Amino acid sequence: MKSKKVEEMVELFESAKKAADMANAKGVLLGKQEANRCVDALSLLMRLTITPKPKEPRRIMERLEGLTKHKGRKICSAASALLHLWRERNREQARKEFSTKTFPNNSHKESSKTRGN
Repeated sequence: MKSKKVEEMVELFESAKKAADMANAKGVLLGKQEANRCVDALSLLMRLTITPKPKEPRRIMERLEGLTKHKGRKICSAASALLHLWRERNREQARKEFSTKTFPNNSHKESSKTRGN
């Protein structure tokens, strides 16, 4: 099931990137429809609960960074927001993994300290 979500994420990103490229080729005024399609796809990616892991589809994160420098402000803004969200999710996941590895029984120690006092 997870791989299906990853596939969906990759497909959505590819469609966003393709629309951004078309918008760039047509120019700011003529590429409005493509720019809107790109922004819509990036918005859908924000709603997905899956996030590219630092070691997984790293290319997606790198390509998304490229979209943050796009000529179209809407695309640039949507890409920046998505990149920020994914980085925050990755940091939060890393914090959770670190605290679980470092303090595997931390919650039990805290409750026993409270009972002992």
